[in-house]
Amino acid sequence: MNDKTGKSSDCVANIQRMDFSEIVSLFDRFISLESLEERPKSRERVYSDVRTFWMFLAQIIWGNLACDAIIQKAISWLESETKKEISPNTSGYAQARQRLPSSMIRQASDQTRDKLPPGKLFHGHAVKQVDGSGATMADTDANRQEYPYRAGGKSHNAFPAMNLLLILDWLTETIIDWAVGNAEVSERSLFITTWPVLSPSDLVIGDRGFCGYGQFWWVQHHCGAFLLTRLHGARKHRRIIKDLGPDDHLVEWTKSSTTPRWLSAEEWAAVPEKLIVREISADISRHGFRVHQLTIVTTLLDETIPADELLGLYRDRWSIEVNLRNLKITLGVDILRGKTPDMIAKELSMFLLAYNLIRTIMCEAAERHNVPLERISSKSTMTAIETWGLLLSKASTLAEREALLQQFYRVVAYPRCRNRRGRSEPRAVKRRPKAYQLLTGDRHSFKESPHRGRKKATA
Repeated sequence: MNDKTGKSSDCVANIQRMDFSEIVSLFDRFISLESLEERPKSRERVYSDVRTFWMFLAQIIWGNLACDAIIQKAISWLESETKKEISPNTSGYAQARQRLPSSMIRQASDQTRDKLPPGKLFHGHAVKQVDGSGATMADTDANRQEYPYRAGGKSHNAFPAMNLLLILDWLTETIIDWAVGNAEVSERSLFITTWPVLSPSDLVIGDRGFCGYGQFWWVQHHCGAFLLTRLHGARKHRRIIKDLGPDDHLVEWTKSSTTPRWLSAEEWAAVPEKLIVREISADISRHGFRVHQLTIVTTLLDETIPADELLGLYRDRWSIEVNLRNLKITLGVDILRGKTPDMIAKELSMFLLAYNLIRTIMCEAAERHNVPLERISSKSTMTAIETWGLLLSKASTLAEREALLQQFYRVVAYPRCRNRRGRSEPRAVKRRPKAYQLLTGDRHSFKESPHRGRKKATA
């Protein structure tokens, strides 16, 4: 980075020249430093906007470190060169993150998406995946006002919560768009806000939570896109109008008299009374799985597309569940640390940018070494970025850098993940927690039981 140096002391001047090259050396190909617009300043700051941006990104990619940890890393970068003593106080960096413009993160996200390879087509249709999840955050007054507790939650053991909806590209599994709302906002309502990113003839795959008459009609006739979901168990009003093969039919749906919550009564009245969809069923009985019969429905009525290919496409939807796990558990989106809604929004945006950058590295490694993308580990890629980024930043010649890059991509592309298709993943925990008492009341009035084996505490 080419920031101007300060004049107060050599120490401050050295801080202003630090460039966090371990991260920049890998991602400057996707994010142009010159195009990230900084706010006009009345004075030079130790933590400029661009420098804070790279520190924030490094903090997340290296495992959602605490501010103290990233400051200690920054000190080690400086002291290895300057031998100067830098204060480990995190206040300056924390304030710099609050000042960081949200527009800078959006610009970086747009640049990253523009450099991704084009999505894979399915019979001429660009495929996108949609799913929702949730996250909790620091329990502060500001966060509680914007993101109230989930319904039924108790103030002494609940946290502010948000619902998060993501749209991912089928080929690269990178995030195209997202929407957030409080715990009372449904995935269907969030899905509406992402419709502008859908292009005509797109095929959107979702679970049965997105299977609805209104969703199918609105996406098809207002976006020109198609939906493919699992049949919702509540859908009873349907009539077979044409057989396309064994367990493959064109079916007529009848509109419900109940208006969806995300539509007005006038909009729902304008929706036609009948809707034609394609319904395909298959027997998927397998030991360890609770689902024995799979039925999918789609507004894509192209009869030339084999039913087996549509079923296989829906089975590939499991990849979005794996990616949500990587985003929430591996990166740490499951628990956000921001104390205000504004900081929560910046933190989430930076998490999603970091996820896309990691996926981009994985895509390049898969292409270079002809390895299936699903066999590459996200966690190992994060480890490789931290390890090899330092080596790349110290490369003195272009040839040395290219040689290191080849080794870096070879390490990333090593197929550490087994074939995930069809495997059983029960949601169960084998390791038992410690037999501590449960805090079910105010901690200040908590009374410890003399019997450690008891699970429940009294207040």
